[in-house]
Amino acid sequence: MRRAAVPLLALTVGVVLADSAIVTLALPEILHHLGGSVAQVAWVLIAFNLVLALVVVPAAWACERRPAPLGAAGIAVFALASAACALAGSMQVLIAARCVQ
Repeated sequence: MRRAAVPLLALTVGVVLADSAIVTLALPEILHHLGGSVAQVAWVLIAFNLVLALVVVPAAWACERRPAPLGAAGIAVFALASAACALAGSMQVLIAARCVQ
């Protein structure tokens, strides 16, 4: 089972790092298109990092027991939340979707 966990963990870390870099580059466009405040745009990044910090240890503990199904479910939820971020019509929806990610 541990052999399945290592590639899944590497994929997860890669996706999280890529997502953070992409969102950071998109912040000026997000501010322009959704018309929020600078504080709201900051929360687009903060919400993701805050929730990630809160759930990473319990998620790692759960994935240690069943890496493949929980890891795949986590990636699926991340993908759906990413779609919600792309379709967000307001800063509030975007921040909520970033929390789910």
